[in-house]
Amino acid sequence: MKISLRLISLISAALLFAGVLFACGKSAGENETPGITTAADGETAETVETERLYSSEIEAVDYGGYEFHMATNGLNIEYHSALDFEEITGDALDDAIYERNRRIEQKFNIKLSCVNDSAASKLKNSVVSGSNDYDFVYVLCEEVMDLVSGGYLMPINDLGCIDMSKPYWDIGAQETLDIGGKMYHGYLDIGFDHYESMATIFFSGDLIQDFSLEDPFRLYKDQDWTMDKMYSMMTAVAADLNGDGKFTVKDDRLGFVGREFEYLPMLYSSNEPLVDIINENGEYSMKFNIDSERLISIGTLINKMLNDKTISALARDDATRSMFKEGRALFYSRLMGDFRNLRDQEDDYGVISYPTFDYAMDRQYVYVQNPFAVIVPVSTEDIDRTGIIIESLAADTYDNVLDIYFDKAVIGKGTRDQNSADMMLDMITRRAYDISYAYGLKGTSISAYNSALKNDSYTSVGARYISSFEKKAEKNLEKILEGFDL
Repeated sequence: MKISLRLISLISAALLFAGVLFACGKSAGENETPGITTAADGETAETVETERLYSSEIEAVDYGGYEFHMATNGLNIEYHSALDFEEITGDALDDAIYERNRRIEQKFNIKLSCVNDSAASKLKNSVVSGSNDYDFVYVLCEEVMDLVSGGYLMPINDLGCIDMSKPYWDIGAQETLDIGGKMYHGYLDIGFDHYESMATIFFSGDLIQDFSLEDPFRLYKDQDWTMDKMYSMMTAVAADLNGDGKFTVKDDRLGFVGREFEYLPMLYSSNEPLVDIINENGEYSMKFNIDSERLISIGTLINKMLNDKTISALARDDATRSMFKEGRALFYSRLMGDFRNLRDQEDDYGVISYPTFDYAMDRQYVYVQNPFAVIVPVSTEDIDRTGIIIESLAADTYDNVLDIYFDKAVIGKGTRDQNSADMMLDMITRRAYDISYAYGLKGTSISAYNSALKNDSYTSVGARYISSFEKKAEKNLEKILEGFDL
């Protein structure tokens, strides 16, 4: 029976969070999970057998032993960005990736190879020299605009034989980053960093129980998981345990510790982006929303929650992680991939998405912090071949590897209960990607926003930065549109 563990988990998440998803403006027919049928109200939902394998829908082509070259940055134990392995290792996920690649090699009569070092630089050198050393490259989102400006990339949409409507292409990127239906980079199920880079909150189940606090899962399901609610929980728990009049990571208990991610996650969970792409009759521009009344209200509350040292400690070090593990922090903010560092935690913990400012908006996005993206050099000689191989790698991953990633690597090792597992699976349906990171505006828009938030001075800071933002946005947008031919 072709019902995977991933699909069973997805339907479980859909049932648990059904009220929330439909409240977010989704109709019953949108974003349906393939092979899953939900019953009418009051009836029991059933899974139905499906034989659809996306990889089987891509016809085999004989490429005569062509060596298909990939590159990524150096591998890091903190996140999973490996695209290939030289041999079977005994790790379920590593071996699934290895076997995926060997299937693709056999199907298309090619040889896959991958370099794990300085991918962006290698792509530049390959294009400049005309050596065409790489067919696609896996780089951090913030590296993309420099490559666009230098004329090193082709829009990934221009590849032959790709279909971004397929479930292995991330719809969140297309919703938040595309311009005129085109993008230079894609997030798809070849690597897993676009999952692991979701800004996530881990919470202490023991402190929730000890202080008789409301269950974050129930709050989310009831559409009451707001920033105000989270703030009240943080203040209830924070305490100067040693009575020295100071609040420190070493000795005391706090409501929130970990990373702030440049104060962006709660903007996205409130559907209030810092920068918008505007299309007026085919004329594109970028709008800096620092003077938005709602953004200012959200930023003011974020500042109160995260920069009050009597309830929060912001850092990306091991000390805040240890504090959470020791049961002295209610909320711990890191990327989802940090589950690897919590496997030895003895106390109960759960996983929840960032709260929203209110439920006035129709979406509560999950912010993805600077993930790896797939890009293709402009010097690509055979766009049909490159497109077919990329599409096939992603389709095979979706069919055969994604279950193992979630059910063995992430959920099986990283969460303690079904609610957390379902929350993780729900979060991946709401991902959003930051325009400032993707299109080279971080130094203006995000810097201005961070300064304004910390100093509660949006008008004056905005006035200082708006001119430089507009110049940078116009310049970068011109480069982007040149390649898009819009």
